[in-house]
Amino acid sequence: MIYLYYGEDSFSQIQAIKNLEEQVGMMEIRDANISRYVARETSKEGLIAACMTMPFLAEKRLIIILGLWEYSLGKQSNKKKQSNKKNDGYEKSEWTDFWDVIEQIPDTTDIVFSEYNFSPSQKILSNLSENWTVQEFPRMQEYALVNWIRKKTIDQQIQIQPNAISLLIELIGSDLWELDNELEKLILYSSGQPITTNHVNTLVSASKTVNVFEAINALLNGNIRQSFQLINALLSGEYEARNFRFLMARQTRQLILTKALIEKKISSQEIGKSLNISSSYSVKKTMERANNTSWDRLNRLHKQLIETDRAIKTSELEERIALETFVAEMCITS
Repeated sequence: MIYLYYGEDSFSQIQAIKNLEEQVGMMEIRDANISRYVARETSKEGLIAACMTMPFLAEKRLIIILGLWEYSLGKQSNKKKQSNKKNDGYEKSEWTDFWDVIEQIPDTTDIVFSEYNFSPSQKILSNLSENWTVQEFPRMQEYALVNWIRKKTIDQQIQIQPNAISLLIELIGSDLWELDNELEKLILYSSGQPITTNHVNTLVSASKTVNVFEAINALLNGNIRQSFQLINALLSGEYEARNFRFLMARQTRQLILTKALIEKKISSQEIGKSLNISSSYSVKKTMERANNTSWDRLNRLHKQLIETDRAIKTSELEERIALETFVAEMCITS
């Protein structure tokens, strides 16, 4: 059997390949019957020889090839461009006959082509024989992420609250590698109890976007101590003062737009589309913040951000000092 796995979701691709690996004979002889290759470091002749090799004390042999479609078709495309410039006709890729050869491999060999940065066209897919099994692994959307997290926790016999799932997705996004890592920590931390939003807030990195929201809340409430604590935590993590200021400006604009849409009685679903936010949890939280903040306070926050930006660009203040001054002024005038 010949497999073509492609798409941005490398986590799910690797899990699918691991499932195939587990079907290759007994554990003791598995390594002898699994070969892995990276296209750019592999010769066509060596790969063909590996595909034709019989398995060792097992019924199947598995060949895993990373990036060959992208590499070989990319080289073919480049050669075509070069030959067009020279007007000397189309020169075939060195890998062209390889695709014919693998159709003749013995039934004892399974091949997996793994592609992260290449998506075959419908024309290419339609030309594949019945020996091929093709599966796409696109980046998961929110509904798929919810189901993935639920399955992960069910498999571990742990419950997780719906709000905790939404918050986890809001914090991490569609990176399954990081989601898997954070879920492992949450499962251990919860000690068999249902995972809640408190668990997520406590355990997931303090430098995630949700704490930008919390910092804005503290500013809007005039809580200078909490504002400085949250901002210092963010700046000691992955954020620089400049990045944090940009995030704060973006969230402020979102709050202003949300408040205007709420007053026009626009639905939460339409508000989410206007904000380009797919997470219902994030939309709900943004609407709550907008409802609890006066226009005067939002306008003052927006104006102060503009003044801070001007002060930095005219070299009146350093980035970090300007941010701290901004926080102090917002809290003092609350």
